[in-house]
Amino acid sequence: MDVSELVYRLVREVRQSCDRNLGTRACEILGGTDHQDLPDAIIADILDIIPIIGDISNAFRVVDAAGKGNEYQRKKKVVMQLIDALSGSAPDPIGAILDAITPTNTILYLSKKGVLEV
Repeated sequence: MDVSELVYRLVREVRQSCDRNLGTRACEILGGTDHQDLPDAIIADILDIIPIIGDISNAFRVVDAAGKGNEYQRKKKVVMQLIDALSGSAPDPIGAILDAITPTNTILYLSKKGVLEV
């Protein structure tokens, strides 16, 4: 088993635990990429600004993105979530500013609904 498979399994186990304890919708907002409505996507972007919480949720979103959609959708989501995770990891206040001006979850939601082309 390689490192990526180990990380994927660990994240999946944590996500299942989150689903059992907090509920699926809360966990999807915290660490998912397939938000069901605009408010969920906006809340995810707001949570993304919070130090440590945003960094952890971004890691979960990258793994979540890798497992959903067709190949093009997966690659698009993974790249966007990676850019969001890396830019948000910059030292504050730069990281917080970059998180605030790049609402990745909202952009992906609007793209999924056909409102925005990415």
